[in-house]
Amino acid sequence: MLERAAKEETMEFPGLRAGIEAHGLAKALKLFESAKKMTPTHPHPGALSTTAANLVLGPAAAIIDRARDTAAQAKSA
Repeated sequence: MLERAAKEETMEFPGLRAGIEAHGLAKALKLFESAKKMTPTHPHPGALSTTAANLVLGPAAAIIDRARDTAAQAKSA
């Protein structure tokens, strides 16, 4: 996981920054932040791994994950 993140930081993101104007980066960031809100926060290894399943089940899993995260934070506080 950390290896993939390092590759993104050192190889992929600099290329994106160089190839996209500031306005395009801002637009991409907004799109990324919107998508991030609809994705699960925990792995679901038993779930189907298809594009259709991710589009249909991902937002529901995200809601459940975020509810669990909030409950866990409240419990530890």
